[in-house]
Amino acid sequence: MSDEGDKWSVEASGLYAHMTRMSFITCVIVFEDILRVIHVTHKALQSSSCTLSEAAALTDNLKAHFKSQRQADTWSNMWGSVKQFCRDNNVPVPGDADVECQTPGPLAPKRKRATKPPTSLDSFLVTTTLGQRETDESGAQRSQSDTAGFQQHLYLPVLDTLINELDRRFTGESIDLARACAAVFKCDKNGI
Repeated sequence: MSDEGDKWSVEASGLYAHMTRMSFITCVIVFEDILRVIHVTHKALQSSSCTLSEAAALTDNLKAHFKSQRQADTWSNMWGSVKQFCRDNNVPVPGDADVECQTPGPLAPKRKRATKPPTSLDSFLVTTTLGQRETDESGAQRSQSDTAGFQQHLYLPVLDTLINELDRRFTGESIDLARACAAVFKCDKNGI
């Protein structure tokens, strides 16, 4: 794929350029952490020996875990993992004193017309441009290595969506009903 002039070398170069972006690396590390926890819960829920009360406890624990992940120190650890991965793989980290990085200076902000992404994409994480660049309040293009930006626009919205979906799918009434059914099967008067 690295042979010059081969059609695959162009695709490989494009993939390499995309995979060495901070946004891609951050997404991979964030989603790997989140999906690892979901996978463990999924496997436990799919077990043939899983009872209704165990399923209720698993979903409660998963919700509690995601709520605990919303703390600033958890994001700091995650961001540290992203930066360490970049250092280990010779990916420049803008703003990092240990790694040299050539970043263009800020462009003079132009007054642009307001852009709004399609409402059909509100529930999705969009990592590519939709014909516009994200800007801050002053109109300057947002940094691709801004820890607060990744936390506010990627990490926290994903966690909030997961927590809300778990709350919606596993409401308090359905969890209580599952526990009561399990207590009936065990002939436990206190659980009913």
